[in-house]
Amino acid sequence: LAKSLGISGGDALLVNLCYELTAYCTSIIAQDKEGNLFHGRNLDYMFSDLLKKLTVDLQFVKNGQIVYSGTTFLGYVGLVTGQKPHKFTITGNQRDSGGWWSNAVAALWKRSEEH
Repeated sequence: LAKSLGISGGDALLVNLCYELTAYCTSIIAQDKEGNLFHGRNLDYMFSDLLKKLTVDLQFVKNGQIVYSGTTFLGYVGLVTGQKPHKFTITGNQRDSGGWWSNAVAALWKRSEEH
């Protein structure tokens, strides 16, 4: 993957680990008076000089129609933001409180209490 992108193996690894190392992203959802939803997010990583050169918006097309789209980094496995038109949007964001394990348990616990 790194070779095909013309970057070093270290840079490719950095791109795939950047979220785990410096995840500071935030998303916001807003709705206007007509009921239209807007999903915004920032990508405020520490490696911004490198990542802004690698950031791309992609469209995945099937039979001439956009099936879904997303924002990612060249060389990154997956999308950091994605959407299926008129269906849903999704982002990966950081929660800066506790370790990943305690956050996962807290989220599952809260969800089980709601049902």
